[in-house]
Amino acid sequence: MLFTSTELNSGKVLELYREKDVIDKTFSLMKNHGLSPLNTTLKSSTRARVLLVYLGYLLLSLLRIKLNKDISLEKAITRLSEVREVVYKDGSRTRPELTNEQKATLEKLKML
Repeated sequence: MLFTSTELNSGKVLELYREKDVIDKTFSLMKNHGLSPLNTTLKSSTRARVLLVYLGYLLLSLLRIKLNKDISLEKAITRLSEVREVVYKDGSRTRPELTNEQKATLEKLKML
């Protein structure tokens, strides 16, 4: 939405623009990591999909808050998307050694 207002000072305009930018970048990130177009015919399927997208957005927002500008959300997701776990036939599991960047990201999120 475009509008003109002389009631906002330059600081407030910049703040609003940055908030918009965060939302735009988050939706772009979601789209690039699995958010596909909504192709449903049932109302219940559409509602479920919207709920899942909303929950995904909340999780990304929580990650962004925890990262606190130390690491960008995009960089953190890229780093963590490379973490793997090996599951053996007997059900045991192991995780290959993490890189220093992955460790730093997980420590920032208090997950290590």
